[in-house]
Amino acid sequence: MLIELTIRRHGLGRMISEFCRIAEVSRAGYYDWLKAADKRILLEESDYMDYELTLKIFEAKKRKAGAKTLRMDMENDYSAVMNLKKIHRLMNKYESVAKV
Repeated sequence: MLIELTIRRHGLGRMISEFCRIAEVSRAGYYDWLKAADKRILLEESDYMDYELTLKIFEAKKRKAGAKTLRMDMENDYSAVMNLKKIHRLMNKYESVAKV
């Protein structure tokens, strides 16, 4: 990301190899990262929509529900299937912590 910002801001398109060497990144890896930008945005949007569903259930349970409870309620009430690992990841990503 830093390489891309520097190249765009200062118009240093011919120095990609040098920047990749300094950052210890292969040029192929850099270009793969650039191509995957749209996919990362879509995944981020998908994560946020899934988080909104988990937050809705989490708030309904007065923030006292863990990931297993959220998963069970999703399947029963919303007919949504979500992996338990994904629920954990979303809770960590958006800092949702159950009260004990």
